[in-house]
Amino acid sequence: FFAHKKTIFERPHLSSASLFKQQKPTSTMTQQEVETETALTTLPSGSTNPASDDAATEQLIAALASLGEVQGTAPAGPTLLQTCIDCLKADDWNYQVHEDRNIISAGVGLKTGSAKMIFDCKEDSQRFIVYLMLPVSVPEEHRVKAYEYFTRANYGLVIGNFEMDASDGEVRYKCSVDVEGGKLTAPMIKSMIGVTGGTVDRFFPGLMKIIYAGASPKEAAEEARNPITSPGSQ
Repeated sequence: FFAHKKTIFERPHLSSASLFKQQKPTSTMTQQEVETETALTTLPSGSTNPASDDAATEQLIAALASLGEVQGTAPAGPTLLQTCIDCLKADDWNYQVHEDRNIISAGVGLKTGSAKMIFDCKEDSQRFIVYLMLPVSVPEEHRVKAYEYFTRANYGLVIGNFEMDASDGEVRYKCSVDVEGGKLTAPMIKSMIGVTGGTVDRFFPGLMKIIYAGASPKEAAEEARNPITSPGSQ
């Protein structure tokens, strides 16, 4: 991965929540969607250094590309991949295009550290997915508390959600949109990036406190939702 030249996500930018559909419960997911989730949760954990995690990223990209898609109606005009490329290029991102797999990867700078972001462009089903892979794997002895923390964090989130792999503690934030019958635009992509990065910045410190400072999931979640501000801060 290449590091983004700018630190982003200082403040999440929200656009119309109606642009983003809620995730389907497992009972109503198609077979392809179930296979996608299964494959993603069996990948190796991410490195604390996104720039050196090419092997894990390639596995993720291969898993995403190898799965079938639900057939949709692709609109005339730019593809999801090209729309995303144009958006990133306009904002001077450094990124890598895996054109044969319809995936873009990039290193990003958060207030809480560096991470890797993957843009999955499912042209056939007209679904666009943003994954932000957190630069930590939760140790096994802390995963039960992490599950509770993510449940508390996810409750009330309008766009996207945290996910943790039970097998290795890998954590990611996922934000997606189904644009069948519509059109993916740069403002939509920027909104998804902003919401994803802003939410991770908000809740990632709480996860670290659970792992390294013995904080309870309830305390960490409450602090993330109601941060203590210093005098003069906004």
